[in-house]
Amino acid sequence: MEELTSYSSINTVEQLTNVINTELNKAAISFVRVGYLLKKARDEDILKDSGYPDIYTYANMKFGLDKSQVSRFININDRYSIGGYSEHLKEEYEGFGYSKLALMLTLPEEINEELSSEYTKSEINTIKAEYEAEQKISDLEIMMEEKPDGPDGFVAQIVKELNDEHPESAVYLSRILNTAEKMNFEVTEATIREAYIPEGAAAYSVRISGQGRFMITMKESEISITSLRDPANKTPLTWTEFKEALVEDMKVRDFPDNEPEPEKKKKPEKVKPAKTQNKKPVAPVQQSVEQCEDNVAHDKTDEEEDTTPKEAVEDPEDKTAAGDTVEEPAAGEETEEVQTAAGVEKVTPAAEDILTSSQRDMLEWLDLIRRKVVPEDGSRPDWQGILDEIKTMERYVKQFTY
Repeated sequence: MEELTSYSSINTVEQLTNVINTELNKAAISFVRVGYLLKKARDEDILKDSGYPDIYTYANMKFGLDKSQVSRFININDRYSIGGYSEHLKEEYEGFGYSKLALMLTLPEEINEELSSEYTKSEINTIKAEYEAEQKISDLEIMMEEKPDGPDGFVAQIVKELNDEHPESAVYLSRILNTAEKMNFEVTEATIREAYIPEGAAAYSVRISGQGRFMITMKESEISITSLRDPANKTPLTWTEFKEALVEDMKVRDFPDNEPEPEKKKKPEKVKPAKTQNKKPVAPVQQSVEQCEDNVAHDKTDEEEDTTPKEAVEDPEDKTAAGDTVEEPAAGEETEEVQTAAGVEKVTPAAEDILTSSQRDMLEWLDLIRRKVVPEDGSRPDWQGILDEIKTMERYVKQFTY
């Protein structure tokens, strides 16, 4: 195959065929170059005396391209090549790929220039569908729509609808803004960008009653609001301006609490241990810590096999014989002895007046676990209950992580 120093030096059908074959097997900007070559064959005398009446017959017989494909290649070159007639793709459209650019052919230039290569074909197709749907609505229908309730000002309305229709980012930011207010630090534009364009670029669509649908394209450098009814109608926006409108919108919203209070669990009723005359029950918690740990699996198995509620099970050793008298221990006397023997210290909320509700909940949970490890009625530890409480605490603590 003879080498060519420039596409403009193509003068024969053989040269044209070889170059097009090469370009069809390339990626990147081949579709623009193929369009250029087909236009060159259409506008010059390259096909003269070749037996092909036109470029459509030539492209079909040589490369299996139908008429619509040939037209698409040519249109892509018209639209996206430098000057509209060259072998080079415009810089702003590099990296899109043929399928995206072919899809964008049906969109106005004002919309295309807001898009970037980060958008997927599906996202561009969604924008195309929304644009076409908006074009089917007449101006009279728009005028008859009820004007929306909400803030004055175009940007404020856009932000409100954005947070109404796409609440995920708004909820995330609400948590950060609340934390920032409590801890007295400022939320930066970088944090706002991270919430709305985690991938570096994104397009959102909102509709304002009485005005139509708008496309909000966000990039690292700026934001642009484009009317899908009149794409030439654009409103540029800085991230600082967007942040200010966003903060104002957040003030009138009622998002769920950032740290929902866990369901309050009822404290188990304290049961006085029954004692027979001249006999004190041996507290099982006086076992060593190692022995308690070894019993976890055994206790759990026993509980799974025994379907009778624990409250209904009586320990034969705890039964009071007929005629026996029951001695009530002094308040806290035996419990403290048992807890001390087991090496368990009671967690007591100190200075509760300065603790947050979350801290009080944590201390309450710890106290509940302590009482399950060292039951005040002298029964054996409720290991399954302890594990359940720890899992609940774990889920609750994770809510503090943003």
